[in-house]
Amino acid sequence: MIRAILILSLLYSVNLFSSGYLTNLGQGVTVQKVHAHGSGGITLWVDATKLKNPDQCDRMDKVHIRSSLNGYNAMVTAVMTAYSTNKKIGMWSTGCSVIPFWGGTKTAPILRDVWITD
Repeated sequence: MIRAILILSLLYSVNLFSSGYLTNLGQGVTVQKVHAHGSGGITLWVDATKLKNPDQCDRMDKVHIRSSLNGYNAMVTAVMTAYSTNKKIGMWSTGCSVIPFWGGTKTAPILRDVWITD
């Protein structure tokens, strides 16, 4: 009985923690283009077909890092390092939002974490 409860708890917690992953941990996508916004923030063009969409954003070809994020500078450094060395990045999102520069009503993922993969 205790073993079953432990297994169910583990399955529940794994599902809870994986809900914001756009890529699997240890896997990533290539950054195709980078747009640094004059008003702050950075938008990345990526291959939408290789991403998960846990928050059901309208578009997945662009992802955004807000300049107000505490780790913004470190994330931009990681992204630019990956971009310039042809490495891939993994991503975790915190929901969807319209990216003001392009206007419209289509939402895109807002990133909270980025890591460099192979």
